[in-house]
Amino acid sequence: MNIRDIRKELARGFDDNLHIRQWHNYVDYAIIFLILLSTAEIFISTFPISLTAEKWMKGIDWFTQIFFTIEVSLRIWTANQGVIGVDEELLSPAVPLMTARTVKPFQLEN
Repeated sequence: MNIRDIRKELARGFDDNLHIRQWHNYVDYAIIFLILLSTAEIFISTFPISLTAEKWMKGIDWFTQIFFTIEVSLRIWTANQGVIGVDEELLSPAVPLMTARTVKPFQLEN
């Protein structure tokens, strides 16, 4: 298996079509779950919580930030593989800069 095959298989994994049955849907379900988990973590963190819960929230926050940074990077790397659901506009040179400007302040805050 060469790099081109790996990129094409990753692009198929990022296919957003949930109406077909394939193992790649598990990738979509994991992403949806982590989005919901991250949203819940942000919401819960706005309330006064115990020190233990705060540590858990910080761990969830770091894990989801790292996961989504890797996910966006892989989507950009596989964007030109011609698979439906992978956005071609991710190939724009401005996207990595915009992503860094969006994610970095949250990482610096912690």
